Amino acid sequence: MHVWARLDLPMRFIAACCLALVLATGCSQKVRSFFFDGVESGPLPPTTKVRQNLLRENQQLERELEKIKRELEIAKNIDDKDESEPLAAEKAQNWPEASELLPKHKKSGQVDWGKALHDGIVAPRSGLRLDTPRQAVLDFNVKIARAGGGFAVNFAHNAHTEWLSCDACHPAIFPLERDDPRPVITMSKIADGQYCGACHGKVVFGVKNACARCHGGTSEQAEWKPEGPPRAPIERVAGWDAAAKLLPVTMGAPDWSKALNDGIVDPRAGLDESVASQPVLPLDINLIPANNPLFAVTFPHQAHTEWLGCNNCHAGIFQMKRGANPITMTKINNGEFCGECHGKVAFSLEACGRCHTAIPVAPQWNPQAPPRAPIEQVAGWDAAAKLLPVTAGTPDWSKALNDGIVDPRAGLDESVASQPVLPLDIDLIPANNPMFEVTFPHQAHTEWLGCDNCHTEIFQMKRGASPITMTKINNGEFCGVCHGKVAFSLEACGRCHTAIPVASQWNPQAPPRAPIEQVAGWDAVAKLLPVTAGTPDWSKALNDGIIDPRAGLDESAASQPALPLDIDLIPADNPMFEVTFPHQAHTEWLGCDNCHTGIFEMKRGANPITMTKINNGEFCGVCHGKVAFSLEACGRCHTRLAGG
Repeated sequence: MHVWARLDLPMRFIAACCLALVLATGCSQKVRSFFFDGVESGPLPPTTKVRQNLLRENQQLERELEKIKRELEIAKNIDDKDESEPLAAEKAQNWPEASELLPKHKKSGQVDWGKALHDGIVAPRSGLRLDTPRQAVLDFNVKIARAGGGFAVNFAHNAHTEWLSCDACHPAIFPLERDDPRPVITMSKIADGQYCGACHGKVVFGVKNACARCHGGTSEQAEWKPEGPPRAPIERVAGWDAAAKLLPVTMGAPDWSKALNDGIVDPRAGLDESVASQPVLPLDINLIPANNPLFAVTFPHQAHTEWLGCNNCHAGIFQMKRGANPITMTKINNGEFCGECHGKVAFSLEACGRCHTAIPVAPQWNPQAPPRAPIEQVAGWDAAAKLLPVTAGTPDWSKALNDGIVDPRAGLDESVASQPVLPLDIDLIPANNPMFEVTFPHQAHTEWLGCDNCHTEIFQMKRGASPITMTKINNGEFCGVCHGKVAFSLEACGRCHTAIPVASQWNPQAPPRAPIEQVAGWDAVAKLLPVTAGTPDWSKALNDGIIDPRAGLDESAASQPALPLDIDLIPADNPMFEVTFPHQAHTEWLGCDNCHTGIFEMKRGANPITMTKINNGEFCGVCHGKVAFSLEACGRCHTRLAGG
């Protein structure tokens, strides 16, 4: 108002008129700033809610900008490269050369593909064709958790789709269809090369000692720092090796119950120290096989819940429904059910008597009568094995029986009469290859085994109900329950397949047709064979005249003509792994009945071939990786791969 006082009357009149005009028409921002000193010219301050929304939007924009910058940087590393000048990693001819160029993770020592991508060392292509459009990165996380929430995994599509396309995993490894059954992913299956194990443990970090990289709720030793002092000695050390030295051992394996009782371990309910421990459950469950009560198991919940929570096993490993868990020793040995822990961090699966309490441990079994045979006077397998006669490197039980070294009992009850011997031979003849006929002698087995040892748990007593194959036997099923373990080896082919002669027994009428027929045994044969990439090269051996295959044991049988037929096998989800199967290279020295129809069905789509199955000895794996070239020679079959 000091300005108004200095104005004379005319000027005051003019100013009053202007002021009246402004008040009549409204004040603009410029007018207000002209007439009034110190008036705020900006908009009203935003409310707290508006400021928070603006802050969140700003942070989101910053994240999106950072993501775009990262993708542009990756694209620049790719686009700036001249196609005539490939990356250093693309010049490598094999995996060892490529591995030397790639960065390694500090802890695991495995290839760090994320760093390799961001540093421009690798620049993944969308396909074999250079004009194939790139797939956008998928910023989508999927939470995978078993019932109870333990060991949940937050799968980041972002980290994978930066350099892998969707069809690398879907639907071959992980099905996507609504009607497809939800895959039951377990660490055992992953370790066997299924699901995540298709890559992890092979070309990217493995499942061993890298738990926290996937299971975010599993703290590494360096990250977990309890508020209070250590509750037990085992919490003062880092790593399994140091922990194992503190644990008491029973029968060669950690004894967790004793460790708990001795105060060496003091389990916590979880990472959150405020969570109360779960009460111990004093419940025993009897598991009795219907066909063999000798192998009954009484499962003690108390011994397990003293240091394990219920959600460690239910419902991920064991379903809480009677009959829903088809437990067998084969599955346990393969890491399922009890095998999730036992044989790894809990006592071994060879300690039969610790679970099957009806099977006595040698020192505990004291029959009323004196020992009936020398083998009953010793304790433990090592001592027993020294008494047994050996044929072809394995115990010969028939000879041990005939020599009186063993005298089998009918059971633990000495009053039970022995079962009579069954003089019954059964001929098992493969429909597609009678050369591999087997005559199963019941007499040789029932002289010292009871019928219930095999029927009906191992063999169903119905024609055709036991689909026996050598792959299954090698995996411990059917005859493999004993043979290859405590009975003669599975490599003694001629002992069961009597139509296959032992080298010294086969004397063809005509002179040897090739050098390989003049020697006996695989070791001598292997010395004659040419080697390519570390394995026998049968095609070269054929061309050089080292082998001269016969049509069969009957020398009068005419040889089968070679079949000049190539078959293209192209995976629908990844044509890069196309295989052209050459019948000619195989039929020059193998007959059709070696593969059809025992190994390969002669019907399109009837052979679901995967590398996992081949590695497990199915399909091509029946020979390759054993007597034919290794499965690591990818380019010899997948000719589109570099080096093919």
